[in-house]
Amino acid sequence: MRPLGDGFLKLIKMVIGPIVFCVVVSGMASAGDLKKVGRVRLKAVVYFEIVTTLALVIGAILAWVTRPGVGMNIDLHTLDASALATYTEHAKSLKDTAGFLLKIIPDTAIDAFAKGDILQMLVFAVLAVVMRLAGFSIFKLVRYLREELSIVLGTASSDAMLPQIMRKL
Repeated sequence: MRPLGDGFLKLIKMVIGPIVFCVVVSGMASAGDLKKVGRVRLKAVVYFEIVTTLALVIGAILAWVTRPGVGMNIDLHTLDASALATYTEHAKSLKDTAGFLLKIIPDTAIDAFAKGDILQMLVFAVLAVVMRLAGFSIFKLVRYLREELSIVLGTASSDAMLPQIMRKL
């Protein structure tokens, strides 16, 4: 039964990223009016705060009533600290605010989805929506640079076309 459960969890993890990306993009794109977005954001923050506070209160009450861990008599010196090595290595890579901000920006659009990094997917989704709301369309750009891109793809070299593309842009 364990392989079946592990497979099910992997399937869930597989679809979380694309679902979050699609929800964020469709939600932001359908909002349209910035006042509407602000109201939704305020409602989301209030909802988050209320539900989080409620969850903390329920958790504290349950911990006080059930007293988890009492009677386990675990010797801390016998625990294996090397099991935490992956977490501590990840924490060391986030030394300062700049390191954290650079870490949430994906290397490529596909990289965020390939790694399954939800925060990077959210950054990419917000960037895509902002670009779309600003009027940017990748299809219009490709149509505008059609001839230059055809030459670059046909010759496998962009050196000859770079000056012409720079003039157009």
